[in-house]
Amino acid sequence: MTARSPQRLDCPGFLLSLATVLLLLGACQSLPPAQNQEPASWKGQQQSISEIDDWSLRGRLNVRQDAQNDTVNINWTQTGEDFDIRMSGTLGMGAVAVRGDASSIVVEKNGELPLALDSLDALSREYLDFDFPAAHLLYWVRGLPVPAMAMQATWNEQALLDTLIQTDARGQRWQLTFDRYQSHNSRYMPGRIRLEHDQIRLTFLINDWQLHPPLLARL
Repeated sequence: MTARSPQRLDCPGFLLSLATVLLLLGACQSLPPAQNQEPASWKGQQQSISEIDDWSLRGRLNVRQDAQNDTVNINWTQTGEDFDIRMSGTLGMGAVAVRGDASSIVVEKNGELPLALDSLDALSREYLDFDFPAAHLLYWVRGLPVPAMAMQATWNEQALLDTLIQTDARGQRWQLTFDRYQSHNSRYMPGRIRLEHDQIRLTFLINDWQLHPPLLARL
């Protein structure tokens, strides 16, 4: 299938669905106070999660921007730098797939020719009404801060990331909250992530994580 040059689409549902990639998602309970000092075990947890580059998740993302409030289902598979993100939901956009790696991506939507772009950042510039540091999602979705970037953070009593503030290259300050952690192969992955910046509110609910440790770790 031949990829066509990117064109800005005016369909609000499709544009908002792309935000679920760029942004490329129980019962109420009383939580213990977060700790501001980095726990001694945090570096080990961080390294343990970072070394897994083969994983998948299934969940849904609620997107709130101005008067709009919609939810989209997400299935994300990551293998090294290669990713395959499938979306569907209530946005009137049908099924959307975003595939690619660090250097290029292809966006496919039912009934449309594929769109070839250079990067997730290019996708953000082309389609969204706000700037989002798309490349940071690879870290944030796993409950990790973006490396080599200043951060303010707190941790819960299990020494897992509780809140995180990082400022992207455009000077935008993103506030994230992580909770409902799930244990997988002795690693803890967030079950809910909330992202906020100005009037943008996103809540990512992750129903299922699948982690595939490096081959040597499985021997």
